[in-house]
Amino acid sequence: MVAAATSAGRYVVAHAGTPESMKRAIAGGIETIEHGDGGTAEIFS
Repeated sequence: MVAAATSAGRYVVAHAGTPESMKRAIAGGIETIEHGDGGTAEIFS
């Protein structure tokens, strides 16, 4: 999904509320994380 979107010049965003889900979204190539209230210093660095 990320490859198809980025090849069309689009970003992929995700809703992620836990540190683990944010790590997985980042590893998957997500450009922006919405509702990242549960992020930790590790995630935001």
